[in-house]
Amino acid sequence: MHFPLTRSLTTALLAAASIGAGAQTLLTQIPLPAPSGLLTDLAYVSADSAYNRVYVAVQAEGPPPEYASATYLLVYDGASNQLLKTVTLPVFQTVLPPLIDIVRNLIYIPACNTYCSLLVVDRRRDTLVKTIALPQQIDGLLSLQAVIDPTTGKVYVSGIQGGYGYAPVTLAVLESEETGQINVYDIPEATGELAMSPYAHRIYFPSSTQPTYPDMDYPMQLTFFDTLSNQVTEVVTFSKGGTNGDLSMYKLLHPVVNTNTGHIFGQYNNYSEYKIAVLDSTGNVLANMGTGFYSDPQYATGPIVVDPKKNLSFALVGQGNGDFQIAVVDGDTNTIAPSSGATLTAYEYGIPPSFSINPDTSRLYITYVGSATMVSPCESYCLYVYSEQ
Repeated sequence: MHFPLTRSLTTALLAAASIGAGAQTLLTQIPLPAPSGLLTDLAYVSADSAYNRVYVAVQAEGPPPEYASATYLLVYDGASNQLLKTVTLPVFQTVLPPLIDIVRNLIYIPACNTYCSLLVVDRRRDTLVKTIALPQQIDGLLSLQAVIDPTTGKVYVSGIQGGYGYAPVTLAVLESEETGQINVYDIPEATGELAMSPYAHRIYFPSSTQPTYPDMDYPMQLTFFDTLSNQVTEVVTFSKGGTNGDLSMYKLLHPVVNTNTGHIFGQYNNYSEYKIAVLDSTGNVLANMGTGFYSDPQYATGPIVVDPKKNLSFALVGQGNGDFQIAVVDGDTNTIAPSSGATLTAYEYGIPPSFSINPDTSRLYITYVGSATMVSPCESYCLYVYSEQ
């Protein structure tokens, strides 16, 4: 639980020197509405490029002793940034970014109490149509991750058994929304995070192994799960001077795939600075870029989003003090180009923002707690809209 009433609301979103390519311009800041007496506790954003809409899944809470709660989906128009509808959802403690199925016109929202479910929303009518319970071995309050295969409409949800730590990871596959059929698979040596490569019919699960001595190397592993055979087909191990490239890390964070190139992007913390790694679809290291920001393990790093049309990737890089800064990786050269961009100044908890992109409109969407000094302040979460450059 991340109850915002006790937080310091001094967060600001500032224009500052960045390691990103092109200046990300703040276009607008939208305070996220909450029911009377409640404050937004969690807010996760997903952009719908086909409809030019923005969906924000929200969990809100009230003060003690009642601790009233509400869960809902905010639907915004991407052209006007106006709120179109608020979809009331069953109350859950945790929600994740909405998964958009543009072919079948559905939106899936992973959500958890003691156990987890998929909330299914009709994308055309913006109404809740059903709740699909996930297997009880997925304890997702700390570890739930989910992706959708846009070519098949299948939803893949991973959760570490017990809710934290390492293997085994349970992968639940919703085969069909109509039938509700779910198949379950165990993924050994994984940490719950996953990235989908739909046209390669593959899901990548990053993890780390025990350290080697005396150099205290933390070899990273990447598990390949084939979505056609539903089997683990390969496990690639990375280490200092390894055959797949010099890549030593604790684990790859927030992995994402460029669907046009098949390249995998992720951040990692090697206890000296945050770095961004680029791997090809077979697990070979193409680039290993330092960001220049010291990495303190107590602070998180943020997500990565990809614009496959421009071959750019945008990463929210942790600065080692709880702040985040936008970095842009040029996919043609696999380099971080220096420029000026945006910095998200931390609040006391340092929880990573949520991040999404609409490549068709070149808009970046970030949900975060705090205020922007150049616009009206937020009392709780805001939705920030940026131009890519």
